[in-house]
Amino acid sequence: MADKRQAGADTASGALSPSPRSHLRACALMVGFACCMGYLLMMATGGMEAAVVVGGHSLDDADLVLFLLGCSGSLCFVAWATPRARDAALSPLVLQAACLLAAVCALGSLPFFGTGVLRAVMALLGGAAGALMLAAWARALQLRSGGSTVRAILVACGLASLACFSGALFGPATTVVCAVLMALATIPCIRLCMADADRAAGPEAAEEALGRGSGCAIGIGDVLATKRQRLSTKRLSDKMLGGAALFGVAAGFMYTFDSPSPAGVAPAFVWSFLLLGLFSIAVLQLLSDDSRLVSGRPNPLEAPSRSLLGAYRLALLLMMAGYLFAPVLSDFAVTGSSIVLAGFLGLQFVLAGMFLTVSKVAEHDAALSFSRGFCFLYLGQAAGLAAGTVLQWYAVAGAFPYFVVGCAGLVALFAYLFLFTEGDFGALIAIAAEIDRFDEACELIASRFELSKRESELLPLALRGRSGERMASELFISKSTVETHLRRIYQKTGTKNRQELIDLGERTQRELALGARP
Repeated sequence: MADKRQAGADTASGALSPSPRSHLRACALMVGFACCMGYLLMMATGGMEAAVVVGGHSLDDADLVLFLLGCSGSLCFVAWATPRARDAALSPLVLQAACLLAAVCALGSLPFFGTGVLRAVMALLGGAAGALMLAAWARALQLRSGGSTVRAILVACGLASLACFSGALFGPATTVVCAVLMALATIPCIRLCMADADRAAGPEAAEEALGRGSGCAIGIGDVLATKRQRLSTKRLSDKMLGGAALFGVAAGFMYTFDSPSPAGVAPAFVWSFLLLGLFSIAVLQLLSDDSRLVSGRPNPLEAPSRSLLGAYRLALLLMMAGYLFAPVLSDFAVTGSSIVLAGFLGLQFVLAGMFLTVSKVAEHDAALSFSRGFCFLYLGQAAGLAAGTVLQWYAVAGAFPYFVVGCAGLVALFAYLFLFTEGDFGALIAIAAEIDRFDEACELIASRFELSKRESELLPLALRGRSGERMASELFISKSTVETHLRRIYQKTGTKNRQELIDLGERTQRELALGARP
């Protein structure tokens, strides 16, 4: 038996080694998500600055508000559409068309389009297309395991900041070119990654996928979260949505009070992208430092979660530093608003990881979590922009702008301390880490003992104590077939009954919790 286990361990290490095509898909996933987020960040910062006169007053960021409303409208459709309509909207063909539309709409920020109806329509459509791409990339990210997903998101943050900084550094024209190129670069990435995401169609469609004979195995986070975990995650998700809305309001408020850059100095959002790049480097360094236990052994499950929490703290620290030093930095190139914007942009990547965590535990499509979360975020930002602009119209001289900046800072601080706190964040990642560890244990057992595809699908259900009737119903097979597969699992793993199999699973989870790979 010892020889068999050693051989199985060798097989596991080989079976879990990614193929060259898997590496290519992983790279395409990071690049595609980075381009999608880069497009949204670029358009929501330096690419949308047309002014519209309303009732004798100038609305300086009218097309930015329209862009955010277009994003929110598209995300609302994804969140509340029927599963069939959602799958159609997130199909590879539609997404490639959305990428082309986004690239065309990015040209609407060029000066010769003016400030008329055409530019307003292009802002709305550009936001809608970009948000549709964002929801689709959520599904692609969901197919990866928890730790690799967080790492992919953090690397994408660095890539997006580098692309945006390079494009924005040389003026408005290169900003537009960069946005167009990022939208177009998403198309080949979609062709590599979206076929897998389309087949998975999200956890909410797991039973349909199995009924169609899909090649995707059951995801542990999709079907095996406990009722307690789901209820806890629902409460945390609601608090997270409220926090996202308030963070958006705070950032939108600050954006309207951005002081003009001194002559000969790059615009404030250029420095925001530079700070975002430094933020991503710091978070990736944090991930590297946390990837080992005190004993020096790798801990692939918990390190990404801790790094995400560290990124959350760092993003909020940047935002609060910008609010605090806004009066002092008003005459410098790196203004308080550019620091706040950098923190807000970094926070969007942190929220992406948090929304994916919610979808894992809540057992639904990641596109839904992304759509609901970012919809609240963008609506909050649009509301902050509109409210800040209206307050500017009636602003009095003196310290009034700094009073509003202080109020925006208090809004962000309230969201951090009382709405979605670090304790809530820790509770969420603890639930996700537990599910990820169980997922990892099932994969390791299946590889070590060379379980078949169907036996691998049955294993997590058996370890959770599902009855034969329940397993047969979820896998769309007969109860006698379930019993046959269970007997084969017992034989291959050297166990005699369900309890011994469960004991084996618990031992494997404890080994993973200690960071030891048997």
